[in-house]
Amino acid sequence: MNDFENVQELVTSKLPLPQDVLDVGALEINKTESGPAILDGDKSNGPENKMLWLETTEQLKSLNSQTELRQLGIDQLTKSVHADKKMLDKAREGLGLPPNDQDSPVASIEKGQMERLRAEQAAIEQERKELLEQLIQQEKENILREKLDGLFKEFKQLNEFSPLDFESIFASGQTREGYNFESKTMGSLDPETAQSLSRMFNEGIRLLPEILKAMPGLLKKFDEELTEEATRRVEENMEQKEQKVEADEEQKRQLAGEKPEISGTGPVEGADAEKPNV
Repeated sequence: MNDFENVQELVTSKLPLPQDVLDVGALEINKTESGPAILDGDKSNGPENKMLWLETTEQLKSLNSQTELRQLGIDQLTKSVHADKKMLDKAREGLGLPPNDQDSPVASIEKGQMERLRAEQAAIEQERKELLEQLIQQEKENILREKLDGLFKEFKQLNEFSPLDFESIFASGQTREGYNFESKTMGSLDPETAQSLSRMFNEGIRLLPEILKAMPGLLKKFDEELTEEATRRVEENMEQKEQKVEADEEQKRQLAGEKPEISGTGPVEGADAEKPNV
């Protein structure tokens, strides 16, 4: 038996980590095979879209929990490796041996577990990023539809109360004075976009997939603005959902703590009262 093996016998065993931290398969990464959904005007705020939102946010919550759990495992393993090295060095010192950079068998196993957890963490983070991008893409399309709804209402009013102005936009993409059309919901529209959208309105095209099919560059044209607004909305919605969950859990804890005592188990009234002298 060599010096290292002699020293290893002196190293005390450590408490194992929770199995759900060490088990790579304990928490599976939920992959979503479907890409961002293209929503139409009839479903953008309907139950299907809301269900997709709920499912995706639940997946994000699960991924966050998995990341935190694996980070806990990494932290515990890191402490364990350091403690193992410290004990090993102390044991070698007691045998008159110099410190050794070689890992003990226990430390080697723990380092392997750490690498495995880090690899899982990276995969989870990638999945989380993809889900978040999916939510933002979905919200971008919702916002675009809201803006198009507002724009078409403006076109309707313009056609009713100032038909010559609408005809000018329809024909050239600009007002009769030669200016770009200023939309309250979409801002200043370049002539090509204004003309194309006015023709969509005139032809009764309202569904977002049909509009994007005819104008594939529309999302890209407003991408920066839509991305900023969509990101803000997604973050706010997720924060509100998290606050609601926390409030519901707090309410459950309060209700659990206010359960009435079972009859007959409480103190008897007057039991501790001083007895009168006989």
